[in-house]
Amino acid sequence: MKQLYGYDIDGVCSKKIEKKYPYVVISGRTGAEWNDGGLYAELAKDSPIFIRYKGVAGDRDDAGNFKAMMINYLGVTVFYEDEEYQANIIRSQCPDCEVIIYK
Repeated sequence: MKQLYGYDIDGVCSKKIEKKYPYVVISGRTGAEWNDGGLYAELAKDSPIFIRYKGVAGDRDDAGNFKAMMINYLGVTVFYEDEEYQANIIRSQCPDCEVIIYK
């Protein structure tokens, strides 16, 4: 099976992780939080970015569930996450994806 890598924005891409190709960016941020044009514009040059279309900013449960849904939908096989709480949600819902904590 071909690898598809996934990266969270805050705490992972924001720390300039060296990305492996092909990859996607999946964020728990909502559309209302889409305000850091510089980082997002830079990331969007190389990869699609998926953000939550609904929800409340800071809702870690909803953010983790959204990431898990997108990981399954897109077929992401390796996902880099900085928050253990959300990583556990992803692990419980995405048995075919290796979740790596990036600090």
